[in-house]
Amino acid sequence: EDEVKMLSKAVEAKKHPAIFVTGGAKIKDSIKTIEQFLNRKIVDEVLTCGLVGNIFLAAKGYQVSGIEYIEDYAKLLEKSKKLLGLFPDKILIPVDVAVDKYGQREEIPVSKLPQPYRLADIGAKTIEHYKSILSKAQIIIANGPAGVFETKEFEKGTFELVKAIAGSSAYTVVGGGHIATAVINLNLADKISHVSTGGGACILFLAGDPLPAIEALKANKKKFPQPN
Repeated sequence: EDEVKMLSKAVEAKKHPAIFVTGGAKIKDSIKTIEQFLNRKIVDEVLTCGLVGNIFLAAKGYQVSGIEYIEDYAKLLEKSKKLLGLFPDKILIPVDVAVDKYGQREEIPVSKLPQPYRLADIGAKTIEHYKSILSKAQIIIANGPAGVFETKEFEKGTFELVKAIAGSSAYTVVGGGHIATAVINLNLADKISHVSTGGGACILFLAGDPLPAIEALKANKKKFPQPN
């Protein structure tokens, strides 16, 4: 119940600006959440990164190598295009990216896409732009990493955004296993208002899909009992 209360606070606080940072690989859930958040005016801006950012780059007309192998790619692309049409000023996409060039980080502006290399992180300009938006926020909800943060070369985007969120005076909710891991790795859990253990269930709840989410959160609580 504490989990539900903390998540509800982020959605119901009605403080602005409210920012949703969304990355990682759960593209379908993230797109659904973006749509709900913007339709219900819960957030003012969405900062995309990770595979979610890649889909929106493709929706904007950039050629992103390998993205067509994502499950339901055509549907997700259409949905992303529709959302960009409805909310052109509210959904932000990366302006530069880091590619994995034989294990080395190489940053390029998105105008240089397509590349034969995998997109593995957001670039320095995108990081700084997103950090400046987060510094003015009253509410921050973050889900999913900005890149392949498990690899040292590509941890920068995720770690820099997590540090910016932790350093903010906003009410902050971080949900999803991977980004929660990044928070813990950086020893910043006590600087975040709420780190959700619910993973994808956290996002389902925030997207207005409460019943399956609450059940999943309860199941998660049993699996990972809180320390007394």
